[in-house]
Parts: sequence; structure tokens; C-alpha cells
Amino acid sequence: MQIHYCQKCSKLIAPALIESGQVKVQEDRPVFCLECNPPSFGTLRSMRSTPSSGAQRNLRSTPGDGLQRDIRNLPVLARGSPSKGSRTVLPGEQSGTRLRAPGDRTTARQNTPLLIVGLAVGALVILGLIVMAMSGPRPAKALSKKKDAVKAEVAEKNDPAADQEYRGPAFLTPAPRPPESASKGLRARYVRIELPGAQRILSLAEVEVFSGDDNVAPRGRASQSSIDHGGAPERAIDGNKNGAFNDGSVTHTNEERDPWWELDLGGDVEIRKVVVWNRTDGNLFQRLKDFSLVLLDAKRMPVWRREKVIAPEPYYMFFPK
Repeated sequence: MQIHYCQKCSKLIAPALIESGQVKVQEDRPVFCLECNPPSFGTLRSMRSTPSSGAQRNLRSTPGDGLQRDIRNLPVLARGSPSKGSRTVLPGEQSGTRLRAPGDRTTARQNTPLLIVGLAVGALVILGLIVMAMSGPRPAKALSKKKDAVKAEVAEKNDPAADQEYRGPAFLTPAPRPPESASKGLRARYVRIELPGAQRILSLAEVEVFSGDDNVAPRGRASQSSIDHGGAPERAIDGNKNGAFNDGSVTHTNEERDPWWELDLGGDVEIRKVVVWNRTDGNLFQRLKDFSLVLLDAKRMPVWRREKVIAPEPYYMFFPK
């Protein structure tokens, strides 16, 4: 009996398969085992019946017949029978599902809402930063108008001869120490407080005049334009800073035009600092709004002046230069 081997896998073909006709052995034709040429895809005899077939010619003329047979016998994974124009589903790809490339337009459309949300959030963050930058800290001038704030006003910046003032809040007692540049003052004899305008009432709790570190105001003689409700001018130099009028230490003038209060120091004195203490009961401290402080020499010539000063709460500190 002649022994036959598979043309593709070189396996020995069992004689029983040849005798039963499952494997056809014909002269001048290659022989394949059942694994390499399943009966469901046609036998060698069915292929031999179409001598004009291109596939048959390829089998006869192409040495790599097994490779072409493998390509033709790839199983179709898509459901249903393939039709004209259909595409073979590749391994690893589910039926009815198409693999998408990274730049697929469908994926880009799905990501569009997320992109819009991201841009909107970024725009809001940038807008918030711009608003914060534009608002910034409040200017010093605005801060000086707030209650219970300390005001430091310098007429000419970095000028040793500049006038310096401090507005003191009620919780600051005693008054803060002056800067080194204000250690020396100018010479004057009269300290005068004026309240310009019609129907004005001038009330003071205390006026301190410092020559060096000494308050020389109690040594002087006080006077004012008029006296009402027992508010004598001497109350402003009695050493009592209590701003409540009923406690008996606040001056009081009539309601009149341009009331004034004045202190005569008896001679020219080097004045380093002047502190004006205001009345504190109720809202009556506003009566001292826009007052003026004037220093005059022995000939009553003004040597220093500050006008339109805000109402002290409760005091205002001056460093004349």
C-alpha cells in the first residue's frame, strides 16, 4: 500500500481515510489531510470539476498553495452571511462595532460639551483674578476716614520739615509716641482753636501742648469766645480727658458764628506736639468737624496753621514743624 503525506502539514494520512473516500488521492494532484482541507469547504474532486477556475490554476501553479488556502478559509466572525461590499470583521473586534481612530470625529463630538465647560470655568477664574487685582487694597486716604483708625498724614513725603498728624481712636490711651522726625517743634506763644461757620458750638474735653516731653498747657491761661451751660475754657486744661459733658470737664460756647478757644502760654515756647481731645457723649463730637488749629507768636502772627480738620474720635494729634 502506498503511503501518503499531507502536502501542507506533512502529516501521515491514515489509509482508512483514503479507502473510505474522505481523502481523495488522484494522480498529479496534491493531497491534504482533513485538518488542512475540511470536507465542508469542498474536496479536491469538487475543485477538479472546474478546470477554468482561477483558484484551481493557483493551486497548480503556486508552490505556496497552503498559505492561499489558509487565507480563503479564514472564518467570518460577523453575524450573517457576507454580502457584496461587506467587510470582514477582524479578530478582537465585536460584531457591529467599529474600531475608532484617535482622531475620530464622533469622539471629538462627544468631548465637545466637556471642552465648553472647561473653557467656561477657566474664563470665570480669570475674571475673578482681574476683579481682585482691580479692587486691590483700599487707599490710605479712605482708611483714614474710618472710625477707630489711626491717621498719619505727612505734608511732604520724606521731608524732615513736614507737618505730621495723628488721629487717635478712643481705645488708644495714652496717645501714641511721635516719630523721631517730630522730636523738635517750632516756637509759639498762643494755641488757638477756631470753628468757622454760622451757628456753631465749640466744645473741648482737653488740649495738651507738649514742649519736649512736658505738657505745658496747664501752666497757661485759657479763654474762649463765649461760655454756655457752665462750660468754662479752663476745663480744657484741667488734665481730665473725660469727654462726657455731664461729668464737668468739657468746655461749651454759645451757638454762634466762628466760635474760638485760645491758650496763652505766657511767652514763646518750643511746641513739639498738640493733642486735641473732643467731646464724646452721643453724636455731639461731630460739632468739632472742620475745626482749625493755629499757633501764633508773641506778636500774634501765625507761625503754623492747620484747617478743615476732621472731628476727633476722641483725639487728634499734631506735630507742627
